[in-house]
Amino acid sequence: MLSLINLKIYTPYLLINNGFININKGRIEDIGPMEKYIHKEKSREVNLSGYIAIPGLIDTHFHGSNGYDFMDGTEEALKSIAISRLKEGVTGIYPTTVSESFDRTKKAIETFIKVKEKGFKKGARLLGIHLEGPYISIKKKGAQNEKYIREIDIEEIKEFIKIGMGFIKMVSYAPELKDGEKLTAFLIENDIQPSMAHTEASYEDVKKCYMYGLRHATHLFNGMIPIHHREIGPVGSALLYDDFYVEIIADKIHLSSSMLKLLTKIKDPAHIILITDAIRAQGLRDGIYELGGQEVFVKEKRARLANGALAGSTLFLNEAIKNLQEETELPIEKTIAMATIIPAKFMGIDNLFGSIEPGKIADIVITNNNFSIYKVYKEGEVVFERG
Repeated sequence: MLSLINLKIYTPYLLINNGFININKGRIEDIGPMEKYIHKEKSREVNLSGYIAIPGLIDTHFHGSNGYDFMDGTEEALKSIAISRLKEGVTGIYPTTVSESFDRTKKAIETFIKVKEKGFKKGARLLGIHLEGPYISIKKKGAQNEKYIREIDIEEIKEFIKIGMGFIKMVSYAPELKDGEKLTAFLIENDIQPSMAHTEASYEDVKKCYMYGLRHATHLFNGMIPIHHREIGPVGSALLYDDFYVEIIADKIHLSSSMLKLLTKIKDPAHIILITDAIRAQGLRDGIYELGGQEVFVKEKRARLANGALAGSTLFLNEAIKNLQEETELPIEKTIAMATIIPAKFMGIDNLFGSIEPGKIADIVITNNNFSIYKVYKEGEVVFERG
């Protein structure tokens, strides 16, 4: 048994300014203020005075880290990525594909399954796979490789699902494409979250897919036609529907500081999810990297193709929380929720992850007031500690 004591704790419901967390067999047994703490004879105490406990962060959309990309399709790449993400407090990940050939996408999915089956536990938890593309708008492709963009193919998706053995959890596509409604319905039937992305969809296009279960927008604003007063498009639709979830890349590059302020005023924070959309350059120096078979030029944290299009990010998820905290008037617990309990709820795993409360898996991040990561616990075991 492990007891973390004398630390500030952010739960989904309240702030404990000076509290304790008891962990037993990898799960949170109980929490509370220090005045109610009772030392248990067999419990090992860790005094974390001056630090903050937040839930392990969950990234539902990213491509790579530390020189590797999920599409490399190797066990070495996936394991290295999972280990690398721990230093930013990320304990749960959904590696994300890009528009690529069937064979290369298949290989990435197969590699994920192999690593899962071998019981890899050293890095961030492999929660599922996010397929971004290849069924998107060429005109709003962003950094997706046009060579591999294609029309919706239900049979191809069926094959990916079969290979994925239940671990494909989200698919991002353009709802205005032929069979957009059919794909939406099919994904919902298979317990996979549909998400609109890289799209020129009209409000009517979105509305049709909404009727079949579409409730999510991939990196809102980016890779989408802008809102217009006579056609609100995908952005306006995501803002109009109260139950629509939206991803944002809060690096102050993909979205300006003023847009972050505006969005959090007009969209319920309980439906905003922070993501990184990180590429293999995350955590590395400026230079030339690769994404989907294309060169990416990274300079001063900005990742772009040769044509100037933004190509993912080098953002860390703990930095995203800090950025949003600095640029908006949101209470800190609501900002933290955007990278913890909100993605967990959307992905249907909030019964185990996303918050610090009794019965949950003990994935806990210890940080300071500046969101600098000190320790990361996974199932009550230290998996990262800053020297």
